[in-house]
Amino acid sequence: MYLDAGSGECKKCQAGCLECKGPKFCDACDPNVHQLKYPKNGQCFCDAFRGWYPVSDAEPWHCTCFKNFLTPDNQCLDCADAFPQCTSCERVGGLDADLKVGLKSVFRDKMPDSQEGHYVCKNCGRNDGTQFFNYEKNLCESCSARIQGCSGCDSSGTTCSSCKAKHFLTSSGSCFNCAQKDKDCYQCDEARCKSCESGYFILPGINYCALNPFHGLF
Repeated sequence: MYLDAGSGECKKCQAGCLECKGPKFCDACDPNVHQLKYPKNGQCFCDAFRGWYPVSDAEPWHCTCFKNFLTPDNQCLDCADAFPQCTSCERVGGLDADLKVGLKSVFRDKMPDSQEGHYVCKNCGRNDGTQFFNYEKNLCESCSARIQGCSGCDSSGTTCSSCKAKHFLTSSGSCFNCAQKDKDCYQCDEARCKSCESGYFILPGINYCALNPFHGLF
């Protein structure tokens, strides 16, 4: 508060200011939301780098977070800020969850629906299951970047749900390359080749692909 010389009354500092000499000069700004705690010119500036912006032009020192998450060190973030190219996040545990990757968000009293906890990227890029978020590289990658031959995977990119052509989806969630049975194999399982590329047929008994001498003649 400050002493108003005109009225002789004590008045509150402008919203967002902790200590002031008057209505337009702040001695101590809020370090949680402002760039500097002790500004030399007496003006507080919301820290946009950490996601804090003025509530209005009329209250430039009063900062708020317009985004979905607030970290323990007071960064205001959206899902895509924390995980580039990520389109949605999901809560996977509380603040005390022992997880090596992800984002921790605390409760915000101005957002009663907010839920504190540990969040990770749920959907990447096109949101069609063909990508996952690589926390080591901090970006979205195609499923095949981690699992060779994979076309669809879980959000962690560790388990494949569908494979590209000429691959077989194994029970462990990996993709078996049919070329390991025969370079001209089109469909297979881990035991044998089931069908061959156009112009080839399976040799009975040995499950290898052979050139069809009649291909293209009829």
